[in-house]
Amino acid sequence: MDTPWTAPLPADSGAVPTAGFGADGERWSAGHTGQDFAVPEGTDVLAVGSGVVVAVGCDDAYGLSVVLRHDNGYHSQYAHLSLVTVEPGDRVGTGRRIGLSGNTGNSTGPHLHFEIRLTPQYGSAVDPVRWLDDHGVRIG
Repeated sequence: MDTPWTAPLPADSGAVPTAGFGADGERWSAGHTGQDFAVPEGTDVLAVGSGVVVAVGCDDAYGLSVVLRHDNGYHSQYAHLSLVTVEPGDRVGTGRRIGLSGNTGNSTGPHLHFEIRLTPQYGSAVDPVRWLDDHGVRIG
């Protein structure tokens, strides 16, 4: 049986999709590696599927971020957070709050940067909106 999936933000969050996968931009060196959603700072950020927290970190690009390894082998990343509510090694279920949206790292305003990756490393991203759509989750 397939793992159920959900959007990375609550349906009532008022999230507005902004910079999409592959988009050109002044604030990144190559095509955009995820999907950005403008939301107020402090909005719940949800695990899109069940899995294990493999990384929690903070850097100049992604700011405060979380990476999950899902049961199907894919990885999801949630970036520019203001708060993280999980730790590496935690097992999370679909829809569990893993943090709050923020404005950390290479960010021009409060939003969530969301990625789906084949591996946990940078450079293996796939279009997260198309990926979620293929798994029964409609965004926007």
